[in-house]
Amino acid sequence: MITFAPYGAVFSDGAATFDYFKQVLKSLSRTDTLFWCARLNLILSDTKMDQKTKQEYYLDCFFTTQQIQVLNNFVIEHGGADHVVVIHRGALLELIRWVCLLCSDHTDDGETFNKPDNREAFARVLLIASELWSNRVYGNSAFEGTSLDEKRMNALALIRHSMVETRCQTRQFEIIARGAKLFGEIIPKHYSPFLAEFHKSAGLSIDEYYLCLCMVMTHYTNSGVKSGIGGKKESGIFTMERIRDSAPHMETIFEKFFNLLSITSEELKSAFWPVLQEEPTEFNCKYNLKTLRERPILRSEDGRMIILDPVCFLEKAIVGPLFHVLSRANQNRLFTSFGYAFEDYVENILQHVFPDPGAHLTRRLYPDVREVKDGGIQVADFIVDNVSEIVVIETKAVWIQDDKMSHDDPKVFVEHLRAKYGGEGSSSKKGYRQLARSVSNISIQEWQPAGIDLTRTKRVFPVLLVHDDLLDAPVSGHFLAEEFKKDLQPDSLEAGGWMIKGRFHVAPLIVITIDDMEYLESPLTTFTLVDLLNAYSTATPDRMVSLNNFLSVNSKKFPLIHNKNLALGCETLLNECMRLVFPEYAKTMT
Repeated sequence: MITFAPYGAVFSDGAATFDYFKQVLKSLSRTDTLFWCARLNLILSDTKMDQKTKQEYYLDCFFTTQQIQVLNNFVIEHGGADHVVVIHRGALLELIRWVCLLCSDHTDDGETFNKPDNREAFARVLLIASELWSNRVYGNSAFEGTSLDEKRMNALALIRHSMVETRCQTRQFEIIARGAKLFGEIIPKHYSPFLAEFHKSAGLSIDEYYLCLCMVMTHYTNSGVKSGIGGKKESGIFTMERIRDSAPHMETIFEKFFNLLSITSEELKSAFWPVLQEEPTEFNCKYNLKTLRERPILRSEDGRMIILDPVCFLEKAIVGPLFHVLSRANQNRLFTSFGYAFEDYVENILQHVFPDPGAHLTRRLYPDVREVKDGGIQVADFIVDNVSEIVVIETKAVWIQDDKMSHDDPKVFVEHLRAKYGGEGSSSKKGYRQLARSVSNISIQEWQPAGIDLTRTKRVFPVLLVHDDLLDAPVSGHFLAEEFKKDLQPDSLEAGGWMIKGRFHVAPLIVITIDDMEYLESPLTTFTLVDLLNAYSTATPDRMVSLNNFLSVNSKKFPLIHNKNLALGCETLLNECMRLVFPEYAKTMT
């Protein structure tokens, strides 16, 4: 259980009211405060620092020795440093939008945080922003319900909303490598005009886009540039002038890139508060991260830039190119093509785990499995045949809309999940409903998967393999497993959550995110996929614990290893970055 430190844990001179928050916030200089929000966001996303070190960095910068001692007492009373968080990404995101609205630049902007009074004011407003964030995300009725099932259902949106705004991405370069693979190599096979349309929209080739992403990630998100209180020249700040001096031949490309991804504080204000006429007298709970997702780099009037939110910056690698090309005219075809591209990407991973054995050995992996008759209807995206067990896999690459999870009625989000991952309300079954239909039809021998002998099969593991890494949030796997069970309509239930359907024993639905699948590619040569899924089913039959958390707890038996192919992709990107941006230096390295 994690407790977010409240304002009263440090300051006892008054209530953390919205009016007091506005009063203190107005004393700060806008650009300096935004840059410090960005700088702390970089700290929170730093993969080389542990959680305790990140929290201590913030405390040392903004709190006096006496204030830290008071806070330490609160930490001890609430379970210790592992259970209390003082600074988190959600509070920073909350503060950013209010800074844009309520602050203005001081004449000494760029150096104002060298003054102790301003640092304390920032500490105060960030603690209050944390409480405002909590009110916005959880409200006063969090986890209410008349039954345990209703409480879990109501918690789905709240937990996801919290994770969307607090989770920090730890797999930075692997994600850039994945994006480059998906958009540079795979999606053009399914949507041939993609590269041309991207170049027309962004003004950059897809290779130039990922080169710029990689360069900025390499040079401006590492620990070495984020030390000290600092001024205009420190802590993750960069300028076009500095890049021009280092790589003058790349100036035009980087200018286009920063024009595409950067935003000024005035533009932020207009985006966050498009129709506001007067200063709010009450806390406004509505917040949309779309602006930060579209342009996650802050640019000041004097040309300084900084990554405002590293998570949104990395989303530009995962899905950014797709939305740069998206239009009303192509959206259906484009999203469909991305789904096929994701399926191809998953197949590439599974082929490394289950390579083609040749003509004389037993085949294990079957992609795009079709029914023998009935018009060749698709049974599954993949089936892994383990003789007495099969793993039936359906892939899904869809997006959950922010406004659905922040809706006042939790049922809106639940129905949205059903529509996205089950096809509820549409003419065709998708995701878990498609899995349930296939398993059901196979179990009663109405369908026979082409090329697969199921005569010795006794157990079935249904797997939903998803692009959305937040689907490993608590309760999500349980909800989808329950929905799968409803659609499967098992003949009877067994101990441990297993279900009898026809002649098969069927495990509860298992959700695997693409992040976990990438990590599993290499270690699945030391243990089998069926062994892992069986152990997971035994340990958490209700799916309340995600596979990712199960793997973390059982890392000795089922170790997660960095994906070798993604590591090679990262190395290729970095080498190409060095070759193009710093050609003279690259020559000395060959």
